[in-house]
Amino acid sequence: MVPIQTSAPFQTLAVDFLTLERSTCGRETVLVMTDLFTKYAITVPTKDTTAKTTARALWKHCFQIYGCPARLLSDQGPNFEANTIQELCSMYGIKKCHTTPYHPAGNGQCERMNRTLLNLLGTLPPEQKQKWPEHLPEVIHAYNNTVHASTGYTPFFLMFGRHARLPVDFMIKGSDEKQPIPTAGAYDSWVQEHHRKYVSAFNHVRDNLDRAAQRQKKAVNQRLRTHLLIPGERVLVRNRKVRGRCKIQDKWEEDVYIVAKQPNPDIPVYAILPENGKGKNE
Repeated sequence: MVPIQTSAPFQTLAVDFLTLERSTCGRETVLVMTDLFTKYAITVPTKDTTAKTTARALWKHCFQIYGCPARLLSDQGPNFEANTIQELCSMYGIKKCHTTPYHPAGNGQCERMNRTLLNLLGTLPPEQKQKWPEHLPEVIHAYNNTVHASTGYTPFFLMFGRHARLPVDFMIKGSDEKQPIPTAGAYDSWVQEHHRKYVSAFNHVRDNLDRAAQRQKKAVNQRLRTHLLIPGERVLVRNRKVRGRCKIQDKWEEDVYIVAKQPNPDIPVYAILPENGKGKNE
């Protein structure tokens, strides 16, 4: 396992679709977007999972509000790999990245966020569960304002540089109407102090994320049973044309391939050639 390393907000935005029970308004899918550094999550209920719907949700609910990420990470679903998404990324200077096929752990942050979202929505009263789109903003706001175990900070603070003002704050501290009106010099002072705290927090987060990544890598590697392939070895390739769970269909292509090389010795991904010399290299 090779963890994805990030060192600042919106370096990498991971996206995925989560399917839920059909709601009273007809929605049953959610586009889940997660910033890998801050762990800040954005969710959008959608009518379908087409590339057009995906592009519109990314632009309207993410890019217009938070700006564009440097990288967009997804699986190799047709909705994320379509020309519409490729053109959107090209237009705004976003590098489109994807995970390897049939390996959801490559987008592990989204997988974990999906589980968290399901757990949060599962706490709704039974009569409200079919109205989950109405409650989605509430549960995501609660998540974004909860300290994340991997970073030690709330996603909201790391994204905006301040803590969200919540109703409980007014109940405990009271109104801030008596706060003095800031002067021109106060802005410079605030910016300097804000920058100092932000730099300190980011350094702390980087250290925490490095430690968390190493823990996750160790835990995953202990469970893995891998077989290293060597050049010249004969292998079969999973049949990507088969959809669904492949319970009765042939899971493998008929053609045999030969391992050519392993581009990165730390990543179990290989370049292969068809044994019969026909077809494309992979």
